[in-house]
Amino acid sequence: MKETVGPTGGIQGGNSMSSEQGQTLAQATQVPVYLTKRQLSKLLQISETTIDNRLKPKGRWSCDRFPKPHPVGDGISAIRRWDQREVLEYMNHSSDVAGTSKS
Repeated sequence: MKETVGPTGGIQGGNSMSSEQGQTLAQATQVPVYLTKRQLSKLLQISETTIDNRLKPKGRWSCDRFPKPHPVGDGISAIRRWDQREVLEYMNHSSDVAGTSKS
């Protein structure tokens, strides 16, 4: 079968990728979105202090399921950001989020 270049620059003809393979490829190439503590606070509708308390390993308000921040950068001055996908997964599976109740 002859292959031709399509209107978007992709190759048409030959072996085509199934839609399932295309979705997997699209998911694998997505660039993660990182949130600041302020953005996380607004998204979860909790204070920045509450975020700190949830992250304390042995604190009264600690939560093992709460998303952990990722260091962005090198060394001691690396900033901490939260992966948006992990936050959304936490929101979908948790009753700890303000304004939600799982009955």
